[in-house]
Amino acid sequence: MRGNLDLKLAWQTALQVRTCPPDSVFADLSDQKLQAHLKMCPFCAQRSPQVQNFWNDNLSKTKQTQLPNDLQPGQIWSIQPHLAGWGPKDRYYQPPLVLVLQKQNNTVLVVQTYWDKALMGPDDLDLGSLGFAETWNSYHLQNKDLKRCVGKVNQRQLEHILNKVKQDFQAINPNSVLYFFRQLEIEVGSFFAQKSIEDLLQTDSWKQAKLIELCKKKYNLDLSREQDVYYSLSKVKLPMEDQALAASDQQYVEGTYLLDKKDDLELSKVLMEITYQAIDQKQMIIGGKITSKLPLVDNVYAWWESEQSPPIVAEQRDFEPENQFVRLIFKHNDPQIFQKGKLDFLLVGHE
Repeated sequence: MRGNLDLKLAWQTALQVRTCPPDSVFADLSDQKLQAHLKMCPFCAQRSPQVQNFWNDNLSKTKQTQLPNDLQPGQIWSIQPHLAGWGPKDRYYQPPLVLVLQKQNNTVLVVQTYWDKALMGPDDLDLGSLGFAETWNSYHLQNKDLKRCVGKVNQRQLEHILNKVKQDFQAINPNSVLYFFRQLEIEVGSFFAQKSIEDLLQTDSWKQAKLIELCKKKYNLDLSREQDVYYSLSKVKLPMEDQALAASDQQYVEGTYLLDKKDDLELSKVLMEITYQAIDQKQMIIGGKITSKLPLVDNVYAWWESEQSPPIVAEQRDFEPENQFVRLIFKHNDPQIFQKGKLDFLLVGHE
């Protein structure tokens, strides 16, 4: 059992590995996002080469091992480096290694992995020299966004992880280092899942046609002439189970949940309890909690409607599956736009 100091050092390393930019980003010190990161990051001023080059060194070792290039469940893959980039909290999100659980058409269900077992906890699975699998941190990626197979687990381990993903997870002390590490890992997974899956329905003509067909058939909604189908779905009128809750004195916003099944699509209405809202200079931040437990959420879309302008699209959209919390950031040159308006949102899950 490592001491508390070693655990804190492991957490600091994780924060650098996951959210500090590579050396190539420092070529342009005038970059505003880089400047914002430098103001809040205590590590980048010293730039530890051991941390910055960890993933390259780790992946280079796997080149000596003959591993398959055909994508299959049980394999551990790296993520395409072009998906890395700036995200919430002025962090530069670095691609993790992921373990493929299931393969479905153009997408895969994965769990994230991490290398330092000092940060292992309940519900994690030891993968030997490959680190550990975070069974509580699963999401979908497009096949094309996986770069290279770097390892694999046996069938028994794969089945064990698949069973764990479907179960409830042990609660973690919210004041512990492990809790903060897991929040970070969920943020990382959410960032890459959203970047990978975001364009799937928009670019896949079959999905788009199937979505329009479903809405017409099941709900008598004609979306064939809509320029932004997602925006139209966020505003669709459907029966709401929590009508009493929606009519209460607390601040709730009604949105839409789209569940993308293998050969079908389903729509339902959901409520978000607004827990935080602030307007700061040229942006508005909204935080809220979804009141009903949703099986899967891979993407969040949101718009701010105001009589003074066309709908404003949220520039940052985060979802934390553990507590169903949504965080949105809208930006506009005129902050008065945010003084009066309406929030529309759409949550998308892929089975």
